[in-house]
Amino acid sequence: MRSSKSTKSANGFLPHLLSLVVAFGAGIAGVLCLSTGTSVTLVGVMITAALIPPAAAAGIAIAWWIPNAAVGSLVLVFVNLLGVNITGLLTLWAMGYRPQIQSEEGIARQLVRRRLIVLTFVILVLSIFLIGVTWASYERASLENDVTTEAEAVLDSSAYQDIYLVEVELFLEEEIPFEPVVRIEEGSLFEGPERIVITVEQPSDDDHPELVSELDERITDETGDDVRVDVRFIEYDTA
Repeated sequence: MRSSKSTKSANGFLPHLLSLVVAFGAGIAGVLCLSTGTSVTLVGVMITAALIPPAAAAGIAIAWWIPNAAVGSLVLVFVNLLGVNITGLLTLWAMGYRPQIQSEEGIARQLVRRRLIVLTFVILVLSIFLIGVTWASYERASLENDVTTEAEAVLDSSAYQDIYLVEVELFLEEEIPFEPVVRIEEGSLFEGPERIVITVEQPSDDDHPELVSELDERITDETGDDVRVDVRFIEYDTA
């Protein structure tokens, strides 16, 4: 079973589709710096920002043997590399860089168009993984936020004024965390959580058995799924 610590580490290395923004920005900035005579060092910094972080993440993921994170980071390295090239090519063309011989401009136009089509196709194919990770991460964060909001709404009642929400945990199955890296590994990217655990604090001399059913009903209505809701009570002493 994957530990909670390793799962969180793996999720930290998983790339997101938004990482492409860095690559596109690096390609544009690199070409602008080279064409305007700005410091070449700045070009290196921009390219490094796009390529080194995912490459380093891939190395760490391989060292810790987190295959999905390693594959995802390597995919992002190639996607970013292609992204730098495609935006650099577009920027050069937009700035008016053309062959000096007029007869060669048509050939250059065809080559640029062909390369743009190939690079765009490869990026789209490789980005399928990034889109899946981004969607899974968004879905998990959105669902956790909805559950937290509903739980806090229940606990705002005067009947539960001494009870405090501690944590909300989502599980794909009994003890399998509802995390993007686990869902990809299990082939359950399009499945929802089967179990939600809500941890609350209450005074040791209090007893609220009805809270479980109330949270269960409220959260089930909100999510619209047949999900099991468990409540974990942590007791504390009052002076």
